[in-house]
Amino acid sequence: NMANFPELYDQLRGPEQGYHIRTETDTEVFRILIKRGISKALKVTGKPVLDQEAFRDIFAELSEEVIGAYSLVFLDATGNLILARDKEGTRPLVYTVEDFGLMAASEPTAFTDLGLKGPFFNVEPGHFVMIDGQNTLSEQIQFATPARAHCAFEFQYFSNITSVYDNINVQRFRR
Repeated sequence: NMANFPELYDQLRGPEQGYHIRTETDTEVFRILIKRGISKALKVTGKPVLDQEAFRDIFAELSEEVIGAYSLVFLDATGNLILARDKEGTRPLVYTVEDFGLMAASEPTAFTDLGLKGPFFNVEPGHFVMIDGQNTLSEQIQFATPARAHCAFEFQYFSNITSVYDNINVQRFRR
């Protein structure tokens, strides 16, 4: 949810940037911003595959540019799987590592419903986690100073009553 979507949309469509945007969604604008960051980082580093430091810089720039909430999971063309959360932690994002790989969801009940026992980890606000093409999982990497601002609707209306994320029990929050 980008609060400054109209400005970013117009900026990206304008004559200076000239992106052909097919939809009027913040998801496409976010995709273009990430693509632009990756292209810039590839030129700066001269490497064919970006590392954690490059992605930290990309997300730091995005954090300055985007006003709003996001929990992001994406796979780049080189096999890096990245989970990132906005600096305010407005939306939840959790993950677990199983024998068969890394799994991500908006809340841990997605895992427990599958019979998984955990442990489950929160992507901390202003951080990302990356599993590279060699299946090496990074520690949480900070790209922005966290400034917590949870969305009350996540806890009140959207989350499963049995969920716990950011060490907050949903049922306790509702009471």
